[in-house]
Amino acid sequence: MLISNDFSWVTPQLLFWQAYNSKCRTEVSCCAHVVDGCLVFVDPIKLTDPAEKELLTLARPLAVIITNGNHYRATAHFRTRYGISAIAHPEAGADLGITLDQAVADGTELFDQF
Repeated sequence: MLISNDFSWVTPQLLFWQAYNSKCRTEVSCCAHVVDGCLVFVDPIKLTDPAEKELLTLARPLAVIITNGNHYRATAHFRTRYGISAIAHPEAGADLGITLDQAVADGTELFDQF
């Protein structure tokens, strides 16, 4: 499993982190948005325990959004550990081989600030 050591702030509501995927021989990245005091993870990569603890001091986890069928990554970790929903387009969900908590159509607005 990919693991990142830290995250960076992009804006006051957007965090970013990345890790090297030796199978693809490239850096892969993900982000989290702070929405109404909660964290919404997008295509998450696992963080080291210290980095994850620091992240959780900022806001509580709310959901994971998966943008396509090969971006499942650490969804199971965040979903199980924090009891949060996995959200994706139905076609991505079919590729993932999991039951989504919420399927969303193109153009659906999920959160007011997102």
